[in-house]
Amino acid sequence: METTRTTNLLKDPRGAYSYNEMMAIIDAAKNNMRDYALLTTLAFTGRRINEVVRSLKPKDIDAENKLIFWTIEKQFNKRSFWQPKTRVVKAIPVMTGVLSVLQGYITARGIPADAYVFPISSTRVWVIVKRYSKIAGVVDKKRIVHAFRHGFALAFAERSTSPLDIDVLNQLLAHPFKETTMFYFRYKDKKPGAMLDDMFGSKDADVS
Repeated sequence: METTRTTNLLKDPRGAYSYNEMMAIIDAAKNNMRDYALLTTLAFTGRRINEVVRSLKPKDIDAENKLIFWTIEKQFNKRSFWQPKTRVVKAIPVMTGVLSVLQGYITARGIPADAYVFPISSTRVWVIVKRYSKIAGVVDKKRIVHAFRHGFALAFAERSTSPLDIDVLNQLLAHPFKETTMFYFRYKDKKPGAMLDDMFGSKDADVS
């Protein structure tokens, strides 16, 4: 089950990139337009590797509404790990910066509307990420490509300011079950005491 795999990875710090690590890896690819666009997409959409290389086409990008229509493989019955996955298309919000990078790359390369933006194999993506991770000095990660997805989710959780943000992250990650999304909020760096101070103030309570 995805929830179990997510929990196991997050217990090990090597399971996710930090925000600064993601930025360092992306910056290492700044002189290669394709790799820069690929890494930016992986880091700041939260998408899985197969969704990026086997789904994304220019026609799927709705820049006006800041959406990308992704083909997502979803497993609807969490009790059965071996249940075949169902492919669905979901419109998922995307950051302006990611849109800008993608559109710049698509325009520069003249990629047709119905062609894949990144027509490369998952293995090739792994090689690319490993290369720039090494250049950036980030060399101790497990599942180095999927660590972008975890890093994106953790960065979002750490910046959240409302209990409703869990619903937003659930939408962004396209998790079929909210329980999976909730684990990212359990691993926030901010301690419970500090969160209470932010919510209610740090002054001593009047208990007289």
